[in-house]
Amino acid sequence: MDYYSKIKITPYLRLDEKFIWAGQPQTGIKFRKSDILFIPFSVVWTAFFIILVWLQHIYTVVPFFIVGLYMIIGRFIVDAIYRTRVYYGLTDNRVIILSGYFKRKVESIPLKDLREITILTKSDRSGTITLEPAKLIYNWNTASYFHSAIQFAPTQLEFISDAQLVYDEILSARMKYEAPNRKADSE
Repeated sequence: MDYYSKIKITPYLRLDEKFIWAGQPQTGIKFRKSDILFIPFSVVWTAFFIILVWLQHIYTVVPFFIVGLYMIIGRFIVDAIYRTRVYYGLTDNRVIILSGYFKRKVESIPLKDLREITILTKSDRSGTITLEPAKLIYNWNTASYFHSAIQFAPTQLEFISDAQLVYDEILSARMKYEAPNRKADSE
């Protein structure tokens, strides 16, 4: 358990809660699966506007060039800084996520409400735990279901050092909510 993360999360605990685990995402520049497509797109975008400025002297496209630089480099720096301000906590009742640049955002996910928990690990034992799946939304205009990743992105504990250990702790803590349900189902 990360002692500094525990200190940060302690003020948000209820009196009846018991700490199980606390930690932070790994620091530094990290890549996600989406970067496989986004980085080449960013490079092409930026190169296009560099060529426009250099060959045509069209200076009105400079803001697009700046956006391209942000997409190539800046977003990784912003993400790395953001992750230094993220703290994860697991109690016997819920998962707590503290985040935010200027204002503190506290997200609390009750263990009894967790339906699906998935884990994605790497060879160094680090990984990401997804606590709830992205939701399917019914679109009344087209009368169809669509995946809305922007509005309903799943809650994740990203870049955890020992993800399997945390995953097992979440499953163990959630067991106390599954036992009464099993008894009720069998009766």
